[in-house]
Amino acid sequence: MPYTALILAAGYGNRMKPLTLDKHKSLIEVAGKPILERIIESLLKYGIQDFCIVTGYRDFEIKEFIKKKFKDLKVQFINNSDFAITNNIHSVSLALESIKKKQDIILIESDLIFKEEVIGKLINSYYENAALISKYEIGMDGTVIGKSDQRINAVYPPHLHDSNFNYDDKYKTLNIYKFSSDFTFGDFKNFVRFYSSMVDNSCYYELMLGIVIYMNRQNIYSVEVDSYDWAEVDDPNDLSVAEYLFNNDEKLSTLEDSHGGYWNYPINDYTFIRNHYYPTKSMISNMKGYFEKLIFNYGSSQKILNKKISLLEYLDENHTIALSGAAQIYPILSNYFKNKKVAIPDVTFGEYKRVFPKLVIYKDMLDSSGSIEQAIKNSELICFINPNNPSGKILESKYLTNLIESHKEKFFLIDESFIDYSEESSIIKLVRKDVDNFIILKSLSKSYGVPGIRLGYAYTKNIKIYNYIIDNLPIWGMNSLAENFLELSLKYRNELKKSFDKSKQDRYYLVSRLKKVSFINNILDSQASFVTFSVNNFWAKDLRKYLINNHNIYLKEIININNIGEKYFRVALTDVKGINFFVDSLEKYFNFKNK
Repeated sequence: MPYTALILAAGYGNRMKPLTLDKHKSLIEVAGKPILERIIESLLKYGIQDFCIVTGYRDFEIKEFIKKKFKDLKVQFINNSDFAITNNIHSVSLALESIKKKQDIILIESDLIFKEEVIGKLINSYYENAALISKYEIGMDGTVIGKSDQRINAVYPPHLHDSNFNYDDKYKTLNIYKFSSDFTFGDFKNFVRFYSSMVDNSCYYELMLGIVIYMNRQNIYSVEVDSYDWAEVDDPNDLSVAEYLFNNDEKLSTLEDSHGGYWNYPINDYTFIRNHYYPTKSMISNMKGYFEKLIFNYGSSQKILNKKISLLEYLDENHTIALSGAAQIYPILSNYFKNKKVAIPDVTFGEYKRVFPKLVIYKDMLDSSGSIEQAIKNSELICFINPNNPSGKILESKYLTNLIESHKEKFFLIDESFIDYSEESSIIKLVRKDVDNFIILKSLSKSYGVPGIRLGYAYTKNIKIYNYIIDNLPIWGMNSLAENFLELSLKYRNELKKSFDKSKQDRYYLVSRLKKVSFINNILDSQASFVTFSVNNFWAKDLRKYLINNHNIYLKEIININNIGEKYFRVALTDVKGINFFVDSLEKYFNFKNK
């Protein structure tokens, strides 16, 4: 069956400013190729020969591009001279009045990038009238649909998405449709023409599809594709997501440069560490209910925040300092201990090396470092990350307590961000009341499962450093969302404890499965919410690139270990389903390398 490809390319691309000030949006490059070029090549691959392109803004540029790149293309150009004051319903109406060949159409918007096989799914579907859809995910905007089985039963253009709109059971249209000639030049054309000329030419043509469906004039079916297989490029952020999706050589560097913001990228994240069993669904529902009130209110004072976090963690509020994530304190500590010699483990969380320039290294993972005793002797501040990241190694709290109490002339920083995943308890419960030469640091993002909210605290009985930290915190150091989460968590302490028990079971299961992967050399004994393993250089070479390109798995490499023969990788705990997916992907990598 022959098709005409109707490509809508009249729009100004207002949300893409400033990139569209001197270039049409469809000619912006993604992974080295203009979007419009990708669209046309995909359509040509599936035998589509006839093209109709509606132009408007910078139409000369599109015509010139087609002339140079596709000089033999059979294309009819239709100009929407009112592109600045109309929407795509007017472009569609103009096209349907002017298309020469009355045959089935593929209707597509010019700001889409997708894998070639996506068009094949639509063309090869046995439905006469169909829309490509994808399960709605955060970050998507535009028209969404509801469906019953494969039949679309409702169309919701953006203006219908009010504050109470429920996206949970909705699907995003890709804005790629297949319509029969009878429907295209019958009901669809008539509805679009009437509405555009008599009612409102500044709306979306999808509104007409909703009316057609509501009136039972035509069944339109859905063909679902994976969200990994396409992107709509409406704004510069969309452009970066599309670049990530379609530039395999740059995926890892894109993620590593961002250090977060992963909701923009369709990945399975095994790098960032969080509790997968907390907060509970009930807590999340409660937070949604408070959301609107919270974003219109400031958070409380530092004094009140200190009290709330001390109640949650069973601490003395007079020694507790609430933080917007543990990382908030690093520049403060850097200034306080300026020019002091600081002892840290040989391999640990990178912020410690960054904020303390005068380092004394003691052994944790490697064999070339000195002992803890030597480090204490040669340093003024001694840092213990307990359990350490990335080794997962833990020192007994009683041992650390003895070090603190027996070296009162030194100062100790104990980072207990992962201690809830171990069998040890905080040294706060063990150290003598008259001892104050220590500070406890804890990131609650790791244990409470909310890295996006940013929660943590410092605890010290040392009056001088306590006052110094307080004096260097901003007046509003924690937002209202984080504060509300503290309040809510008081009601869910039992659920938090259960989440750690489940995570420990998952850690044991992860290790048991990793032990069966033939190319893994060594698995470190972890008491944290991650497991670190090593492989030799042959297996390490392509591992992360294979995982991200073939399974959308983002895995962390421990890059500050200079071991000539092998490399280390850290995998964050997930649930059993996530563990199985990860290890199964490792096994597929084994087969890939052995081809």
